[in-house]
Amino acid sequence: MDDLECIQTTLQKIERKMRKCEARGQLVSYIPQLARVNPERFEMSACLANGA
Repeated sequence: MDDLECIQTTLQKIERKMRKCEARGQLVSYIPQLARVNPERFEMSACLANGA
């Protein structure tokens, strides 16, 4: 398994675990754009050390 596949697998595991979690915290209110986000949405990103 290469690095990208490993990262993808790890992110998928995190996603499955977080979707089951009922208490996810609160949206930030000091950034207007984030305060308007639907709290049911779940997103994440990853950046490698080389910027990829």
